[in-house]
Amino acid sequence: MKTYEKLARSDEQQLLSNLLPRRMLQPRQKIFWRIETELVQFELIALGRIPIGIDVTEHALPLAVMPLDTTTDIFCNETHERLTGKYRVVTKAFTGGTEKLNAVSIHWDNVLDWFRSNCCSYEKLGLTMQTISKKRTHLSTQEAVQSTVVRMYFKFKFL
Repeated sequence: MKTYEKLARSDEQQLLSNLLPRRMLQPRQKIFWRIETELVQFELIALGRIPIGIDVTEHALPLAVMPLDTTTDIFCNETHERLTGKYRVVTKAFTGGTEKLNAVSIHWDNVLDWFRSNCCSYEKLGLTMQTISKKRTHLSTQEAVQSTVVRMYFKFKFL
């Protein structure tokens, strides 16, 4: 993993820990669903106990790039920007009732976790959006976006 990507990941974790109570964030994180659109990569992450056999349905409209690219979101609690060499890394963290967490619907009926107990519900914890772009130079007047990753954090509750 490149250095700027490591820095971007640590910045994201720092933002998330500022916004969410420590008891909700646990070191055991597992990406269990991923979809890549033309411009944005979406990841769903389970915190704590990891479910198996989960079925996720994406909604085409909310997964479009434009709704996630707005900076005037009232739930955008914190933004972190860092320059690392040739790259600019901007991370935004969203929590609370933001509609950005409704980009996917999770069918958790009869989902089991590793301890074989049934899932009874899930909690939407937060969302981070991370954009990595190459900085402007004297040759170019625009930044070239390298990647945009949206990570959605969920905590599942089991019987």
